Amino acid sequence: IIQLTKRAAHNEKEALFQLSHEVFHSLIPTGGNDATFFEEGLATYFSITATRKTGIDITPNYIASKKYRKAYNLVKAVYQAHPDAGKRITAFRKKGIHPSALNRKHLMTIFPKLSPSIAKQLARKFKTSR
Repeated sequence: IIQLTKRAAHNEKEALFQLSHEVFHSLIPTGGNDATFFEEGLATYFSITATRKTGIDITPNYIASKKYRKAYNLVKAVYQAHPDAGKRITAFRKKGIHPSALNRKHLMTIFPKLSPSIAKQLARKFKTSR
């Protein structure tokens, strides 16, 4: 079940933004509070990208939550360091590796141009951090 907020009921942009975020999670569920900044950042990055593909003008400024915006910006840094990040992500997903199972060392192996600081932040648990 994917649930959207009441705000999405009368706002197409919000509905598409939320729905695409939750579809991402439904494709690779963590099954609890195990999501990392990497997973939430990927879901948010996907939601911005998918909403844009419908022709709706949306920017990262649309992300209301500072925490989700931080996760988005961390994943954006991955794509800036590695324009082929999508292919790299697909490769580890084909091996059955969940994004939230990746620690800093794994992320640095997959994305060697990424700064260790960003990799460390990406590997942090999303729900338990402030």
